Amino acid sequence: HAFRILVAVETTCSFVETVSGILQEALAAYQREFPLADGSPPFDEGSASTVHPMPVVLDMMTADFPGAVYNPLGWGGSMTVDAVTGVVPEAERPTYDRELRVTLFHELFHGVQDMHRNMFAAYWGGRMWWYEATAEWAGRRFSLRETDGKAAFDDMVDAAMRPGHGTPHVL
Repeated sequence: HAFRILVAVETTCSFVETVSGILQEALAAYQREFPLADGSPPFDEGSASTVHPMPVVLDMMTADFPGAVYNPLGWGGSMTVDAVTGVVPEAERPTYDRELRVTLFHELFHGVQDMHRNMFAAYWGGRMWWYEATAEWAGRRFSLRETDGKAAFDDMVDAAMRPGHGTPHVL
């Protein structure tokens, strides 16, 4: 796998497998959809690959829905995912599962952005709003398998307007 999952809190092996599977799916989609100028995929052996797996730390969920942070520092970046929780009530399971997918696709898209343009420099240049908006759109478009970019945008707006929830990346 192209990811090294580091578990910081108690969780199940099946949850770790779920996170790993979603990240592998996101990697495959982004390798296909967002090549560099020379046509090569955005992630190479020096970033997210079996040769140099991207570290992903699983930690305790601290909000209503899963959250995560992509860190552009270091060779190929890393990610911290705040998604480990106790039992998710059955009525909330579909929303939790969906937001976990969106969050992981969103954060890995920051890796694509970082391969094209240095995100650390963008942060200091005041352009992070664009990186966040496009990562949110990509996270929804590709994780939900939307074929229409407008549908992904509409879903993003709907999630941001959800009473009491919203999407941490958007708000």
